[in-house]
Amino acid sequence: MLAVERNSIRDDKFELRILGTKPDFFCEEIECFDCGEDDLNEFFHEDAFAHKEHLLAETYCFQPIEVTEEGLFFPVALISFLNDSIVITKEERKGAFHWTDEGLGDGHN
Repeated sequence: MLAVERNSIRDDKFELRILGTKPDFFCEEIECFDCGEDDLNEFFHEDAFAHKEHLLAETYCFQPIEVTEEGLFFPVALISFLNDSIVITKEERKGAFHWTDEGLGDGHN
């Protein structure tokens, strides 16, 4: 059964949860995570917590709830959602620009 709580989703086998504290980021399960890409591993092991502290991103961990038959308990995936925005002008808000199949149009086609 799927359970949804603030900052986490859980079913019978897996959980997607936010890494909310410094110990969450530097626990054994996260430290042993290896996605096979050195740059991404470095980000999750060294930079993700700083990005959280500076409100740049929130990082989530997807992992089994219990040790699986294969003996796995470490994260299956880590994902960071960036905190950012797209700033639009008053003209854009008034509808002077619109999306077309070719991209952003100026409304004068």
